[in-house]
Amino acid sequence: MNNETRIRIAIQKSGRLSDASLKLISQAGIKLARSKDQLIAYGNNYPIDVLLTRDDDIPTLLNEGTCDIGIMGYNIYNEFKCSREADKNNTNIDSAMDLPFGECRLSFASPYDSEIKSLSDCRGTKIATSYPATVNSYLKKMDINATCIEFKGSVEIAPKLGTCNLICDLVSTGTTLKANGLEEFHTLLESSAQVYRHSNVSEAKAKIINNLLDRFRSVVRAIESKYVTLHAPIAKLDTIISLLPGSESPTIIPLNNSADKVAVHALCNEKVFWETLENLKKEGASSILVIPIEKILD
Repeated sequence: MNNETRIRIAIQKSGRLSDASLKLISQAGIKLARSKDQLIAYGNNYPIDVLLTRDDDIPTLLNEGTCDIGIMGYNIYNEFKCSREADKNNTNIDSAMDLPFGECRLSFASPYDSEIKSLSDCRGTKIATSYPATVNSYLKKMDINATCIEFKGSVEIAPKLGTCNLICDLVSTGTTLKANGLEEFHTLLESSAQVYRHSNVSEAKAKIINNLLDRFRSVVRAIESKYVTLHAPIAKLDTIISLLPGSESPTIIPLNNSADKVAVHALCNEKVFWETLENLKKEGASSILVIPIEKILD
């Protein structure tokens, strides 16, 4: 393998970002062949090798230049960055683009019967977390004196064990917190999946990476967009166009044998909700079709 003509991308081998990351790569037109140990996949039709690894190993692989790009949650990147900053070290990682999956938040939560219900109440407490560097950095910024206890695994059980007064953990729906008698009261950061890249790559690799990122952007834009067609009364045309989410310049087409209606074709770059369709219908739109898009390339 010529390291100057192939790029390496690190993704989570299992967990909430793994399947979505592999799907993104597939939708970008890349066919992968898995190795026997299943920890590396090779691009058959694109110069890329995919390393499947633990999520908290991805920033190290990127920072050291072992991998050229990686997909991970902002929470993972931020923990690595805060840890490096605490040791007065820089990182060699740049954010390349946001991805529309992996949404979660890092939040403080305390037992229902606890008197800790605000950030100021955290002074002098013990906080269990899997993100000690992030939490310590935040507490220092907010001038809160508290003790962080690094807790691997199920952080939400730590208060029941008497290890801590409260926790700071990732939250998606909040169901796990409720099941363990915990109440979320303050969000430290919002997180979602992002593509990151090593800061210093060769010109040859940069060209491949930029092309791959263009493909990813096309896929993401298609996921978030819909093609809408409808028939609209000319008298209500401006109102109907204003209701189409994220549509810049719809195509207006005359209808055969109709003097008072036209066909409207629009690329909507935002989500099209049922309420949108109902509002269009109220304004006289008919024959409304919402069509999914596979690819968009400007």
